[in-house]
Amino acid sequence: LGEALNQTEPPAQVQAPTWSTVTVTLGTPNIDGPLRPELVTQVFRRRQNQLKYCYERALNQDPSLSGSLTARVVINTNGVVESVTSEDQTIDSTVADCVSSRLKRMAFPAPPLSTTIWLPVTFSTH
Repeated sequence: LGEALNQTEPPAQVQAPTWSTVTVTLGTPNIDGPLRPELVTQVFRRRQNQLKYCYERALNQDPSLSGSLTARVVINTNGVVESVTSEDQTIDSTVADCVSSRLKRMAFPAPPLSTTIWLPVTFSTH
């Protein structure tokens, strides 16, 4: 009887994901304002892993998930992201909402005029 109480259950089986590589591809940003394209691209690339996190989290719920969106990012004259909206969205809204949240936290060099950026993002697995 004493030995039976000390037995532990075997660990739960965790199903391995069906994908091996998660890819988040940033397209060429379209910029309406004075920020230089190479500077904008540098800021986005530095935070690309945050967007990947959004996608990976959603893949745990739906391993076949893929798609894209275009993030419309408005930056004020202090370099603060004022708003983010998703356009041309084919990815799950959970991913889009997470991406918007992450993009809102980004900081840019302060431009002399408000700047709007359209950033295409594609999410895929291989």
